[in-house]
Amino acid sequence: MPDIDIVSRLAGGMLGLLVGDALGVPYEFRPPGSIETVELHGNGSHDQPAGTWSDDGALALALADSLLPEAGAADPRAVRFDPDDQGRRIVAW
Repeated sequence: MPDIDIVSRLAGGMLGLLVGDALGVPYEFRPPGSIETVELHGNGSHDQPAGTWSDDGALALALADSLLPEAGAADPRAVRFDPDDQGRRIVAW
């Protein structure tokens, strides 16, 4: 396996989460047996355009943004856990 830095891994994980979430939005709240082919398209239960991620993706982005170190931090790999900041971001969303 190639040596992939942690930032690239995290970015890839977030991208995968958002793409998977957007792919599933048109099928939310449908029984599994009613889904024959999964395609990226609009509409669905909330009539969103194709490629729109749900609250799951939006809140994952808010959490990730909260965990990122401040610009100019002494250690750019440092993760900060601040529940008040996370709460503010969730409420703002």
